[in-house]
Amino acid sequence: MEHIHEEKYKGYTIRIYTDDDACNPREDFENMGTMVCFHRRYTLGDKSDLVLDSFGSWDEIKEHLKKQVGADIVLPIYMYEHGGVTIKTTPFGCAWDSGQVGFIYASKGRILEYMGEKEFTERVKERAAKLLEGEVKTYDDYLKGNVYGYRVLDDDETG
Repeated sequence: MEHIHEEKYKGYTIRIYTDDDACNPREDFENMGTMVCFHRRYTLGDKSDLVLDSFGSWDEIKEHLKKQVGADIVLPIYMYEHGGVTIKTTPFGCAWDSGQVGFIYASKGRILEYMGEKEFTERVKERAAKLLEGEVKTYDDYLKGNVYGYRVLDDDETG
């Protein structure tokens, strides 16, 4: 594995590497939210029993998540595909290569448990929405290959 950056510091060499075998943050991390995505060519997000063809619109899916699944915060997920895949919770500017691909959501109970809070206040809701956006950003970095590792070596070590 070849490093992409090297720095010398106080008798140590710090090497940064691209992680070609990164953990999938939707499978290997504890997440507050659940990410449901629908795409013909890609398997994205978390495993789900939802079938896109069972719904007539994104609004119907959002209402289903709120009423049937108990989601209290639901954010859309948009994907841009052009030589690679990137996702975020706000639309991309390109109508041809982008569009909504799913949602990330969490219930009040899950939010309170995950955040260690007792009450579902406006402040908690705002922080929870930011955490869900952060989960989408982390997954986006994974999808784009923006995952790195490092090694700290003594001046006597190689590798």
